[in-house]
Amino acid sequence: MKTRVIYTHIWQDDNFATLPSEAQKLALYLMTNRTAGLIPVYTISDREVMFDCGFTLKELQVFRKLLEKIDIFFEEQYYIILNSFSYSSYSGGKTVKARNQEILQLSPAIKKILTEKEKYKMLLGNDTSIIDTINNKSKIINNKSKIKSVKITTANIRILGTKKVIKQFQKEFPKEDLKYHFSQLRDWKKANNVKKDDWISYARTWIRRESRKTK
Repeated sequence: MKTRVIYTHIWQDDNFATLPSEAQKLALYLMTNRTAGLIPVYTISDREVMFDCGFTLKELQVFRKLLEKIDIFFEEQYYIILNSFSYSSYSGGKTVKARNQEILQLSPAIKKILTEKEKYKMLLGNDTSIIDTINNKSKIINNKSKIKSVKITTANIRILGTKKVIKQFQKEFPKEDLKYHFSQLRDWKKANNVKKDDWISYARTWIRRESRKTK
């Protein structure tokens, strides 16, 4: 269950105390409503906020601007709660996974803002910073892209498992069990620590030699 705790010192904070009561209501709503998740960055429609709080659109826009005094910001249809009045309680692997999933579901636009604007490069409330998680995910994606772009050469026995090579060998050796031959060849390579400049050519030689033994 998601839990949002509000510290009692909010009522002693000068910036909060000087807000109109309607803006205070909006602040408490944004920190506690059911849409607020495990991270203090989330999106909720104006229609829902207006309905729950009883505001007109104009009133919502005015009060929302006033909340910047207590470090609640509105960017790209997302609310960002940077103040120390609240925190989300979460623990355990499943909850952390759910939290990270919320981060991944943030729009590209808000991710860009969070990682580029200095005022957001800090702990969001008392929650763990989402900045590192966004950046780490980007690094993982970039690393995966680099791995995918690496071309397997003929000097790498893994080339025998590529679709192109398998299709080629199926045409050359239609009656042979390629899976068996390639498996035997890999085992032999591993056992003898053998290196070849061209495993495709050697595989042809291997299959021809092994097939002659069975005749």
